[in-house]
Formats: sequence, C-alpha cells, structure tokens
Amino acid sequence: MDVTAHHVTGPAPHGRIPIGRPITGARVHVLDGGLREQPVGVAGELFIGGIPLARGYHGRPALTAERFLPAPFTPDGRLYRTGDLVRWRPDSTIEYLGRLDHQVKIRGQRIEPAEIEAALCRHPAVAQALVTTVCDTTNSPQLAAYVTKSAGHSSPDTHDRDRDRDGGDRDGGGDRDRDGGGGRQVDQWSEVFDQIYEMGKQHNGDVSFDISGWISSYTGEPLGADEMRSWVDSVVTRVLALPHRRILEIGCGTGLLLFPLAAHAELYHATDVSEVALRGLRAQLPLLPPGSARIALEQRAADNFDALPDDGYDTVLINSVAQYFPDADYLADVLTKALRVVRPGGAVTIGDVRNLALQRALHTSLAITADGADATSASFAQDVTDRIAQDAALVIDPAFFTAPAADRPEIDSVSLLAKQGGHANELVKYRYDAILHLAEAPSAPPNPPPPPAPDPAPRAVTPPPARTHPSTGPPPPRRPDRATAQRKPPKRPHQPRRRRPQRRRPRRRRPGSGRRSPARPARTGGARRHNRPPRRPRTAPRAPRTPRHSPHPLRRARHPARPPAAHDRPPARLGRLHQRPPGRRLAQLPGTVPTAHPAPAA
Repeated sequence: MDVTAHHVTGPAPHGRIPIGRPITGARVHVLDGGLREQPVGVAGELFIGGIPLARGYHGRPALTAERFLPAPFTPDGRLYRTGDLVRWRPDSTIEYLGRLDHQVKIRGQRIEPAEIEAALCRHPAVAQALVTTVCDTTNSPQLAAYVTKSAGHSSPDTHDRDRDRDGGDRDGGGDRDRDGGGGRQVDQWSEVFDQIYEMGKQHNGDVSFDISGWISSYTGEPLGADEMRSWVDSVVTRVLALPHRRILEIGCGTGLLLFPLAAHAELYHATDVSEVALRGLRAQLPLLPPGSARIALEQRAADNFDALPDDGYDTVLINSVAQYFPDADYLADVLTKALRVVRPGGAVTIGDVRNLALQRALHTSLAITADGADATSASFAQDVTDRIAQDAALVIDPAFFTAPAADRPEIDSVSLLAKQGGHANELVKYRYDAILHLAEAPSAPPNPPPPPAPDPAPRAVTPPPARTHPSTGPPPPRRPDRATAQRKPPKRPHQPRRRRPQRRRPRRRRPGSGRRSPARPARTGGARRHNRPPRRPRTAPRAPRTPRHSPHPLRRARHPARPPAAHDRPPARLGRLHQRPPGRRLAQLPGTVPTAHPAPAA
C-alpha cells in the first residue's frame, strides 16, 4: 500500500531521498512510544490513517489487534503501526531512517528474518540462528544465515563418511548420499538449474548453442558468446584427441558439448539432474546433422551408475560439474564408478576444475574489481579471507588426481592441463583439466609350439666314417676362395671418359669425278653433272639386260642333246634378270657338239 509520494527532480540536498508527503485522503503521523507527536527532526514511528487504511489481517485477529490501534486524536479513528522509523523534514516531507524491528526489504519484497530464524531453529542440529543482510560483489543486499550446531548431534553426512572409512559399502553411494547432506545439496542444485533453464534461453540465434546460466563473477552479467564459443572449442578439441567412439557425459546441461561431439561419435549417452534441461535437448535433437551418433538422454545424479555396462564407454566426460559436488568424497566416489564403466585404453576427463592453489588469487582479483580497494590496506586482506569463507563451490588441488594413481593399477597416467582460450577470463585463468588415462588390456602371449613326440624305440646312431682321399688319405685342406684370399682394391669412383678428337677422314671420290680426264672434255653449258657419256636416243625398244652372274652354272650352259627340263627353267615369279634372253647361244661344254637352237620368230 502506497500512502506517500515524492517527485524527484535532481540529486537529494542532504544525501537521502525522502519518501514524500501523504497522498490525497491519507493521514500520516510520527509518534513516539507513548503515541505522542514528534517535532521536526526527531525520529519516531510512522502511523497511517485515513481512507487507504484496511480493516485488518484476514483470519489473524491477534496480529490485527497488535498493528491496528485506536487513534488518540479522533474518537472513532484508527491508525496502523508500520514499524518504520522516520522523521519530519523542514520542507514537510518524511525521511525514512530504517526499521524498529528486524524486517528487511530486498528487491522490493519485505522479509521477516525472525520467521526464517524460527524455521532454522526447528531443525534438531541447529541450536541458534541469526539471519541478516549482506552485500555481494555487485553491492546488492542478500540474505545470510548463521547457525550454531547443537551439542552431541552428528549430521547424517558425517555419519555416512565415518561408515565409509570403517569399510561401508561405497557402491550404494547414490542412496547413501541422497539420505544425507550430499543428497540434499544435489537436490538443491537441481532446483536451481531448473529455475535457470525455465527463465529463458540465451542462444543468440543458434538454438544448439544455449549459454544460459553462465554468469561472470566480475560483472554479474552473462558471459559473451565469443568467450563461450572459444571455451567450448578448446574442450571439444581435447575430447576428440581421446578415444571417443562411445561417450558418457555427466552433467550435459544445455548440450554445449553434445552437439559438436555427436558428429564424431557412435553413441553419446548424456545425463543431468535437471529434467528441464533434458526436455529442451530432446526438442533440439532433430537439428543434428545426418550420420550423427545415437543419442541417449537420461535424468540421473552424478554418482548414480546403476545399470551402466562395465567397460561400455571409451570416454567419461565430467565437464564444469565438479564444483557443484558436495565434497571431495562425493567426487572420489564418482571417479571410482566412472573407472569401472570405461574400457581399457579409454579415459575419464574432469574438465573446468577450480584450482585450490589459485583460489586466493581469484578472490583477490574479484575484490579489487568490485570494490576498487587498495590491496595494501589491512582491511583488504580480511575482505579476501571473508570471500573465501563464503565461497560454497568445491575447489580441488591438482594433487587430488595424481595421488590415487599410484594405488590404482588400471590408471596408466594422469594429465593435468591448463585451460586454453583467447580470452583472459576466470574460465581460463583459474581452472584446469584433469584426464585419467586407463592402461591397455594386456595382450595374450602367443601359444608355444608343442614339444616333439619322444621316440618310442631310440636307436644307437653310429657316426659316419671319416672321408679319406683315394691316394693320400684324408683330403687336403680346402684352398681359400680367391675372392676372400685376394681382396680386390676398391674401385675408383666413376669418371666420365674423355673423347678423343677424331681426325676428319678424307672424302672418297668416285671414279671420273673431280679432275677431268683429257680424253673426255668437260661438258659445257647447263648444270654441272658427273662426267658420263651422253645418252643414246631411244629409237627401238631396249633389249633386256643379261645378268652378270647366274645362281647356278647350269643356268648358263646346259646339255645340248636335250632341251631344258621343267625344273631347270626359272620360276615365273622370278624377275626378268633370271630369265634367259631369246636368241642367246648356250656355252659349249667340253666333249660336245655345239648345237644352235632356233630363235623364236619375232
């Protein structure tokens, strides 16, 4: 209910903005404990009357009688006791000074800390409780509760940790932690994430790149899309360097890693405690490219590995989730179960872990950025210490991952890697990645060859007689090989052979060429030719030329008593050089009478 109003035109003259004057129909009074009017400048309690006054609290008569009092100035009037401490100013406006009780106002909502303290004291482990307001890094008021533990009372989570040290069953860690403090903290984070994802999505046009819930500790504003994309790319690069055919991601959130990794895997099993986040991922699965991995979405806590197959995954991915675990024992339980479901040669990746060694450096940087305080002042160190004490996130020293590796034979090596990225923000400067590499399965030794079967009836073996030379007895010793006895010197490297200059041979001249004979004068006129006799004019057909040599002597002189046989005649396929010219006499053989054959008629 608003009963006063004030018009602000500039900065307040006295450093405080008043709550103004009463509105039309309302009456306000500043009274002391005896319901007497207070003068200007004197603090008192604010009482409200007039038309805006209500009749009372519905169904609460005791509270109505306490707050609604009879007016001392009018016989039938009533006043409402607000509990606000105010005073009149010289300009007839009212200045608010605070509350007479413990009621606080945060983001426009009136809160009774006494009611919260009463709810806390009803818990059997709480002896006393105090609720007050503190300012965070953005100078915004927040509620803070301080409690003292009851004497002789042990919390359920402490009892469970003691039972584990005494040999309790750690395989049922999911049920055990859910009954204790760790399970309650996990449920609280589940409610927080459900509220964050229901408030709306922050994807900047890309529905598969939802960065809702990623808030900067320096400014309190959402981290930029470029910073988050660089951070996602560095994580994806490291996961793809490991075996990634079958991936189990614990705490998938909005799927920042699911969408880029699903295109390179065969099976992607994603779990989360928030059903709201999984519901949004199911609606975006059709956006995956063809040929992507088979996706399995399931709501389960990080320590719940029930019904998961042993050696069923190549990589278990726990990225940016460990800081929300209740304690280090919870993280150790999760890692023990994760090693069981990873095949030999696989890996367990714990990414984006907050470094315990850099926790003070982080809060020192936050204190300087938020308050602008001097780092050399005495109060600054106390401020940093208070910030560390109020930090509820789980911070892990790198030695937490390297120490158990010596006691676990299945862990082959541990990699501690600094974060990579092009932006110097808190995700890169104060966090790291831990990768547990599992050893390969030992290969089976090859089967040895079977031993030879023993001889059932061994016989005595007589050595053969020594070889003797037929003339002198034993053979002479073998002469060494010439190649080994006389080793040739190494060859010189190949050198190109020099070619000798060749003498120019004199040109052979054909007979009749060159110098002219005096008996044959040179021809005059025309082109110069070889010295040949002039051709005779062709007045009659030229007779065929007679070959100089015959292939056989009988071809030139045959027996004159008989005509030439058929086999003596040259074949028709031979050239004219092998045929006998007509009219040619045969040569006379010794002891024969020459006989002339008539020449054929022309």
